[in-house]
Amino acid sequence: QSPRRVLGTRLFRYCDPESSPEKHCNDVEAVRFDRDRGYVNAVGVIEVQAALGIEVESFSPLAAGFSLTVDYERSQLTFGRRIPQDRADFVLPLRQHRLVTVRGTVNDQDVSFVVDTGGEVISISSQTASTLNRRPVVRHLPLRVYGSSGWDPDAFLLPGIDLMFNTIAFPNYPVVVLNLQAPSALLGFQVGGTIGHNFLSRYRVAIDLEQSVVRLQDIS
Repeated sequence: QSPRRVLGTRLFRYCDPESSPEKHCNDVEAVRFDRDRGYVNAVGVIEVQAALGIEVESFSPLAAGFSLTVDYERSQLTFGRRIPQDRADFVLPLRQHRLVTVRGTVNDQDVSFVVDTGGEVISISSQTASTLNRRPVVRHLPLRVYGSSGWDPDAFLLPGIDLMFNTIAFPNYPVVVLNLQAPSALLGFQVGGTIGHNFLSRYRVAIDLEQSVVRLQDIS
């Protein structure tokens, strides 16, 4: 809707012309996301009511209840209440509680992975790494990583891990081990890991909240 000023800050409210035809809705120009980094949440600067007039520079379609499709090949992001049910090579059931998670296995152990469109790599939590039933005997490679809780001084690279998502296999794969206590506390259960751009960019990714699935169409 057209903005109104609250304490000197412009406030925009979401407007649906179909359900609220009497309201005047303003079109918002589409903004491409950064294909190289994989960020898909940022759609431009959106000014909202905030203390001291702080601007909010990102918007999460998923948090607003929208499903979305990320086409890495065309560098396009599409989101809406409903998205087309296109052909998929793989379908992963999802769970949404603030963040979207899918199930996978780490060395045959069941683990919940956050679908992290803003992340770069496949990671597992330090808790998951400490409970592996088949732990590789390798030297840890320290990393400097900015994680969910800021700089993670204990992050390291752990080679030799077998990952599986549905029938998508990553045998003998190096994963980043991170402190994921912050998102675990937010969700109320232990987050086992994250899947980011290195995984997602191989596919046309549809996160369908209405059907509670993640559909992956191979574009490699």
